[in-house]
Amino acid sequence: MANENVRNRYVNDGAGVVPPPRLLVMLYDRLVLDLEQADGAMEKNDIATVNDKLLHAQSIILELHSALDLSAWDGADGLAQLYIWWNNELMQANINKEAKGIRTCLRMVRQLQSAWHTAYEDVLSAQHEARSPAATV
Repeated sequence: MANENVRNRYVNDGAGVVPPPRLLVMLYDRLVLDLEQADGAMEKNDIATVNDKLLHAQSIILELHSALDLSAWDGADGLAQLYIWWNNELMQANINKEAKGIRTCLRMVRQLQSAWHTAYEDVLSAQHEARSPAATV
């Protein structure tokens, strides 16, 4: 039910018209922002903000997990397991009010964020090249 609410919120906020590859990049961008804000709030001992940001981050992770097509590629199962691990790490970080789990996840999320950005830019570039008339010499 929570996953459906998250999906509905993104669709209602206009994400329903965003192509899936762009939506993936947007979700990772927001996930990084939530984790950065949770980490900053943890340093300030702002427990309410930590809780809010971590719950939102977990919602994004659950959305990413539910949208993952396990049959699309060989690495999908590993990514699914990573999403589950991230969710558990953030849950424990929230319960125990420990920044270590947040920072561990943030480092990993940033790496995947960068990879997804690169992949998305490569797809856009390939699409642009496919649409452009061939240059004549």
